Amino acid sequence: MPAKTGLSPARQLALQVLVRVQRDAAFAERVLHAGFDRLDLSAADKGFCTELVFGTLRWQIQIDHLLNGFLKKPLRKLPSQVQNTLRLGAYQCSFLRTPAYSAVDQAQRLIGREHPAYKGLVNAVLRKFTEDTPGQFLESTTYKQWSSDEQLSHQYALPVWVIGHLQKSLEPKEVALWLEKTKIPKGLHLRVNTLETDRDTLVKKFTAQSIQAQTATPLPYTILTQQAGSPVNMPGFADGEFTVQDIAAQYVGAITQAKPGDVVIDCCAAPGGKTTHLAELMQNRGKIYAVDIHPGRLGLLKENVERLCIDIVEPLILDLSDPTALANSPLNKEDPCADIILLDAPCSALGTINKNPELALRPEPNINELAKLQLHLLEQMAPYVKPGGAIVYSVCTFTKEEGQNNIETFLQQNPQFTVDLSFFEILSKLSIEHREQDKSKHGYNLWTHILGGDSFFVTRLKRNA
Repeated sequence: MPAKTGLSPARQLALQVLVRVQRDAAFAERVLHAGFDRLDLSAADKGFCTELVFGTLRWQIQIDHLLNGFLKKPLRKLPSQVQNTLRLGAYQCSFLRTPAYSAVDQAQRLIGREHPAYKGLVNAVLRKFTEDTPGQFLESTTYKQWSSDEQLSHQYALPVWVIGHLQKSLEPKEVALWLEKTKIPKGLHLRVNTLETDRDTLVKKFTAQSIQAQTATPLPYTILTQQAGSPVNMPGFADGEFTVQDIAAQYVGAITQAKPGDVVIDCCAAPGGKTTHLAELMQNRGKIYAVDIHPGRLGLLKENVERLCIDIVEPLILDLSDPTALANSPLNKEDPCADIILLDAPCSALGTINKNPELALRPEPNINELAKLQLHLLEQMAPYVKPGGAIVYSVCTFTKEEGQNNIETFLQQNPQFTVDLSFFEILSKLSIEHREQDKSKHGYNLWTHILGGDSFFVTRLKRNA
């Protein structure tokens, strides 16, 4: 516990991260790890700071409702630093059960540097917060006057529009399970680079440095860790022995069934998690065209490819939505060149809210426009896969517009393709968690509350002629 006379470095960094997330629509994880790299924090401080940032973001919608009950004017009208100082304090008092004197004292110190005029407000509001405050709000007239969806939104601190999309895809009991699971930190999934080492060897390295690691998935190269701080500092990272990749994304890679000697086009490839996974499955033999429209992100892909000692990847800066650019690219050969095309398409990313809770605090994306872009990319890439080859289409979301509906439309317009769900039989033999009810005639949903990773829709489209 920090001394009363000092400012907690964990709280100070947490406030900086929350302000950046709100002001710049930044991703919390990137800003947080940049702060860890910049500051000399203890492991305990890193863990506390991570909890403060992600806990506050996960529960921000509910916290804001509670704060507004104690404010004379709306929270959103206060300066960003004041808003987030109050959120941090409220989260500590009501969710972490931090002693009020500690949370209030630190909040006043945080705000006193740049907004001293608000010290009195911060003090007055946070002293009213206890661990009972969330429960007391549920008995308030305000809460009781809300609709059932608004109450659900408050209870799970997610916007009504997210819950609406979820309700279109899951039964009510499953919706509740998903909502509960997505509020619990799921840890960090790693993918072992099988070109360099194996899972057991890497787990032993982690254990030797007191890093908790689990091998709780049926994929033979996946590790789950609760390690705080940047994975860059973990043993084996610099030597290319593993990379960070969510378990759901690893399942997508496995569904491609890429093998040595294949020619693969990885669309929207940066920063390279799936590209390098395919290269490992191919035993670093064959060819992968890693395509992305963003030069900066493609630079990250190149770094990852080099660190993992992979040499079959050709990065291409290319806008796949532009027919002219595609026609003039190295992909346009006399005959279709690809055995496999992986299109992990730009999407609403609602399936990643567990690890990116800030997404729920942004305006609702235009789902229909995203679906149009995804379908256009599918149409653009279809001619480039060989007869007998396949397109694996995935999105890290659960909206029907971006998943099943897109595939249904694509198949109507491209009768030379059929859905190949043989991959599901392989997955279901690996684990009973791969449920028949999550499969449809157009693809397969990977759910957070079932498999423990992000929520994805994925399908495999085989070209028959």
